[in-house]
Amino acid sequence: MNSKEQTMDTVTEVLRSPALVLGSLEVTQTVGRVGRRFGGTWFKRHLSAILYWCARHLPFSATVAIGTSILSLVGWSYWLPGMPIRRGCHYMAVLGQRAGYSYTPRQIRSEFISHAKQMYRAYCLLYRDGWKAVIDNVELSEVDRKKFQDQIDQYGGVMMVVSHNFGSVVSGLKFAREFPFLVTAKNSSSIERTRVALEFFERMDLKVLMVRDASRVQTSRALFRALRSGQVVAATTDSVTGERLGTPARIFGQEVLFPAWAARIACRAGAPLLPVYVRCHDGAIRAVVGDPIVTKDAEKATQEYVSFFEENILADPANWAFMIDKKWLRVLKAAVESEDV
Repeated sequence: MNSKEQTMDTVTEVLRSPALVLGSLEVTQTVGRVGRRFGGTWFKRHLSAILYWCARHLPFSATVAIGTSILSLVGWSYWLPGMPIRRGCHYMAVLGQRAGYSYTPRQIRSEFISHAKQMYRAYCLLYRDGWKAVIDNVELSEVDRKKFQDQIDQYGGVMMVVSHNFGSVVSGLKFAREFPFLVTAKNSSSIERTRVALEFFERMDLKVLMVRDASRVQTSRALFRALRSGQVVAATTDSVTGERLGTPARIFGQEVLFPAWAARIACRAGAPLLPVYVRCHDGAIRAVVGDPIVTKDAEKATQEYVSFFEENILADPANWAFMIDKKWLRVLKAAVESEDV
């Protein structure tokens, strides 16, 4: 049962779900907050509402057709000057060529939209039929599985740091069937979008720790408890963050501030970090696992996994959803304009 409270400026609702490791989550939403008209927040808010309604009320084929048509429109926007997908593909092609790769902006654009459509269809299947309909498409090699098991055997828990790839969330299905597994996620500031996310985590049968508006003390305790009890804790850590919360690391020749909490907690708990980049190709979702990062220095750990992300982004930029993120576009633009890469 959920409880709701409203003031003149905000609406607060306590959401409860079996997917929440803490049992409940208080979400506070600003009344009338819609984001910049036609900006990213506005687009995500309306698109998620439309697609969720389709998933609930329309046949599977119609839901897939509507979503893939919208993604095709995003792909066609590449031909309009200044659009995020056009800029992101151009920047990544320039950086890739400097690193010795030969892909073109158009190739990146084509694969980017193809991967997005593949994962959208996977989410539709997941919503209709549950996690068993999707998990056979997720691959974790025996070598990479052993990397995790060896670290668990030696240290207990593992902090798994992941970039924002199209297949990152769905790859958790495989990890959760191999190891005790906890997902951390920054939930939306929207009550409705948070509720939808929780429904998907329930259908995936995953445990999640949502951190927006959560008590920092309670969150830290839950993470330490998970690591010390031998769990794999998954966190997406490639966001560009603010100075107060960030740790500096170099990527594409630029100094960028990354979320500090995952490396700090792992270092304090004496747990290794394992970086992961998830690739979608030909219907398969494959997790690429880096070498273990074992250190007490959180800044050093951050630089090591950021370097892993950079290497894999340059090798396969079309699987990196943040290629069109507005903060990352500024970083990529600065990198292209600089010779220090």
